[in-house]
Amino acid sequence: MTAMQAYHSSRLLLSLGALLGSLPIRAVAATTAVAQPPKPIPIAAKPAPVAVKPAPLAEIADADGDVDVIRAKTGETVDGEEDLDLFEGDQVKTAVGAHATISFVGQHLLKLGERTALVIRTAKTDPKTGSFFGQVSLLAGKLFASFAVLGSGSPGFKVDTRTAVAAVKGTTFSVEAEDETSTVSVLEGTVATAGMDAQGHEAEAVDVPEGQETSVGRGERRPRALRAFLQDERRAALRERLAEIRDRAREHRELHASGGMDKVRALRRLAREGRLDQADPDLKAFLDGHPVLRERITRHAERHRRMAERRERVRQRREGRAAKRH
Repeated sequence: MTAMQAYHSSRLLLSLGALLGSLPIRAVAATTAVAQPPKPIPIAAKPAPVAVKPAPLAEIADADGDVDVIRAKTGETVDGEEDLDLFEGDQVKTAVGAHATISFVGQHLLKLGERTALVIRTAKTDPKTGSFFGQVSLLAGKLFASFAVLGSGSPGFKVDTRTAVAAVKGTTFSVEAEDETSTVSVLEGTVATAGMDAQGHEAEAVDVPEGQETSVGRGERRPRALRAFLQDERRAALRERLAEIRDRAREHRELHASGGMDKVRALRRLAREGRLDQADPDLKAFLDGHPVLRERITRHAERHRRMAERRERVRQRREGRAAKRH
């Protein structure tokens, strides 16, 4: 072998050695490469639950004087103005000389006298039968109520006080709650009245028919003897109040049935805003055809004007005190 041949042979061997030496390295590199974990698939976030607003149980149909509503959910006190929705646990309070009328499903009216406190407990209508049931607690004062027929199968409407429970199924009646005694008076229909035992449970009930009334004292399980009140001159004011709420309830139901209540709400909204004189011709014609309603809405507008003036005076006094402190 010549020197040139030897040189080329050595070069070839070196090239083959380099080639063969590189193969294990590449194989190891290929087999020992760390596998990357798969990227996680993003999961769509669950939508936030939508808060369900509770349905109102009743509304204020009329208010005169200082009427407050204490919200059960927040404890906030708001002005008890017409068309204000009332919810479970809300308390309605009237001041001296004030009154408020509460409407349940546009059919049943309950009027609070002055210095009265009432809590809305429950109110519901069976969607299958249309029967209505409700319950309120009269903490103090007087209420006058007129209820339409509550429907077949209805357990009735209940008014509880510290000493008694009155259950009705469609009637005109009143309940007066004092510290130690409650009195139930019935103008139309029948009201089952029961005393309360020491644990606050209903005791034996007695039916109070129309024209009669009864009282229940604290700790008395059975109502006292029935007594007639329609001819009693001392109860003349009560008879007038009951006749008034009866007639008002009839008017209220007729307005709902005819669709006129929407116009009443529109007129009251204008009255609250001080723009009653800007009512359109249709609303003005409606008022002309309902003179009693016109007087009531005019009074409603005057009430809100006085309230606005009072709020302005309060605001000015607060600003004056704040200015003096600085």
